Amino acid sequence: MMKDPAKKLFTELFFKYKPSEQEQEILDLLEDYTYRLNKETREIRVDFYLSGLVPKFRLYAIEAAICQAYQLTSCFIFPKYSSELFDVSYQEELLLELARNTKLAKGFFDDCTMKMEGDTITFEMKAGY
Repeated sequence: MMKDPAKKLFTELFFKYKPSEQEQEILDLLEDYTYRLNKETREIRVDFYLSGLVPKFRLYAIEAAICQAYQLTSCFIFPKYSSELFDVSYQEELLLELARNTKLAKGFFDDCTMKMEGDTITFEMKAGY
């Protein structure tokens, strides 16, 4: 994905947000972004197109910092990655996000294993599910 030179940098658009050093490292991986703001509810959703995998807790820290800087009720960052970057090592991050966004998933995937075969991901559940 090519960066649009006419598009503002994320930190130019969200100028009240001052990223930490670690957060800036993540923003350096940002190839593009889109966002939707609901002014009435003071909520924002941001799609991050990243060139590398990022631990979810780091994205959650950016969300919290943006909420604080702009006094938002919520900010959600949804990372978008090239499919070539995904592998089984990202399982915990995937499950963390599933639990965060799907309340019924909390605990459901505990002790599961994940296998990838081609374009198929299979979760093997512990006994009892």
